[in-house]
Amino acid sequence: MKTLLKNAREEKGIKTRELAQLLGIDQALISKFESGSRKPTKEQVAKLAQVLDLDYETLMVAWLK
Repeated sequence: MKTLLKNAREEKGIKTRELAQLLGIDQALISKFESGSRKPTKEQVAKLAQVLDLDYETLMVAWLK
């Protein structure tokens, strides 16, 4: 999941700070999601999929692993 999120964010040219603002969460959380030290909530997964144009089902499968 962490590589999915980071690659999608970088492909869109979005900084972690900008993504955090779009999701309404702290920038440090985005970094933790991307490093794999913390998992997003189910609601955050839905928002991440929407903002990063990722397939929700694919992201959920990665989230559940």
